[in-house]
Amino acid sequence: MDKNHEGHRERLRKKFVQHGFISFEEHEVLELLLFYSIPRKNTNEIAHNLIYKFGDLNKVFDADMEMLQEVDGVNESSANLIKMIPQICKIYFKHYDFIPSFKFKDNALNFAIHQYIGETNEVLKAVYLDKDCNYISCEDICTMDNDSVVILNIKKIIERAEKYNSGDIILMHNHPDGNCLPSDSDIYNTLKAIKILKSIGITLIDHIVVSKNNGISMFSNGYLKDINSTYYD
Repeated sequence: MDKNHEGHRERLRKKFVQHGFISFEEHEVLELLLFYSIPRKNTNEIAHNLIYKFGDLNKVFDADMEMLQEVDGVNESSANLIKMIPQICKIYFKHYDFIPSFKFKDNALNFAIHQYIGETNEVLKAVYLDKDCNYISCEDICTMDNDSVVILNIKKIIERAEKYNSGDIILMHNHPDGNCLPSDSDIYNTLKAIKILKSIGITLIDHIVVSKNNGISMFSNGYLKDINSTYYD
């Protein structure tokens, strides 16, 4: 690595130390990040190519490992480093106890979107609440690959509800393909779950479907007409 480029790396590091990312272009964020997996190569061009291929910084972080490595200069270590960032963000925010009041549908929707930061697999989660709609826990129920639909694991949902003595549940899952509209099977399985849970005294308040930075409440959008709930009144 020549001295000019070595000096550029040091200037970019100092810029971050002094100001954070506030004055960085998106490609500069990637350029600096890649310093730590590509120690002796100009990462500026690689960063530009990543932005060009995927469109913006968020889409780079959301890209599959295999697709990242299609960009010239991105090896497995670099792809791993890129994929770590959204997962680290999720852990970081988790430790700030970002738990909203679940008496408001917008808060529940925002919470759901937050849970799927950087998630590329389809994952069903259940949020367990007490009788006053206070948060108890959010648990993964099942994980499917990108070509499968989420199949409700009612037994596991009930086991967790009994463990937490929870009478109210919100289900949520994601569509990694970018479409957050519920599928026919999503609607069928949710209505089926409502009836089964109701028979043992558990209320399924809502089922939220998330995709990227968007989400849909199945209850608020009329997909769960059979629910008899005043939760969002």
